[in-house]
This record gives sequence, structure tokens and C-alpha cells, in this order.
Amino acid sequence: MSSSGSPPQPGVIPECGLWAGGQGITIRYSQLGDSGQGIAKKWRSDNERVANQSGFAHIKLGEASGFAGPYGAGLIISCPKGSDSAAILTVDVEYTKRASTPDSREEFAQLAVETLRVSAKDIVKCRGAENIPDGPPQIS
Repeated sequence: MSSSGSPPQPGVIPECGLWAGGQGITIRYSQLGDSGQGIAKKWRSDNERVANQSGFAHIKLGEASGFAGPYGAGLIISCPKGSDSAAILTVDVEYTKRASTPDSREEFAQLAVETLRVSAKDIVKCRGAENIPDGPPQIS
């Protein structure tokens, strides 16, 4: 929801930013259509590439997968819309002051998971969102 209480407008990526003491967190979610263009595959491949970098880890929660690192986390889950069965929901959490440690991965992963749950179940209303498990993500 936007600050006005209305749903986000098409083409606008909902974003929430929190800042205090020179530090901040930005949270974004977006439902992306695929329509046979391979967008979902590209996003999954990009997330896998990031997760394999030094200082990052793979995160998984049910069918959602992504990465967590010292400065944020990203998750993707299938979120069909209309006739586009390959559409996805993406969630991105970004720390805006680069002074964190790798120990922040778990916190970023958990924040991304909670954002995924809320956006998939309550905002975007992804088909199958009720299958997103409770609890923390697996981090490896």
C-alpha cells in the first residue's frame, strides 16, 4: 500500500525506506510478468550468481529462493497472474550504509522472508501464497 492507503499503481515499484542515525534499510517488492520472455529464469539466474559470491549465502523458504549478504537480501517466488503462469514476485532488502558485517545475513534474510509473506499473501495475493511456510528461511 502506498502512504495514501491505496494500492500501488501499475509500473510503480512499491518501496519502503527507514533511516536513522546515518543508517537505512530500503525494502522493495514487485510482481513481474514473464509471458514467455524468460524474465523469471533471468532473475533466478541473477540471484543464484549473487548467492555464489564470497560473503553471500543461498536462502530458501518453501519454493522461494534467493540470496543474503552483508548488505541485503533478495528473494523470488512464483506468482502467476492472469494467464501468465511464469510471473514472479521479487523482494529486495538493501542496507544503505556499507558498515555491516557478514553476521547480518540472517537478519536480512528474515526481513526479506517476512516481506515476501506479506506481499505475496496480503498485497499481491499470489496464487499458492498460502503454501509459503512459517518460520525462518534455510541459509546455506
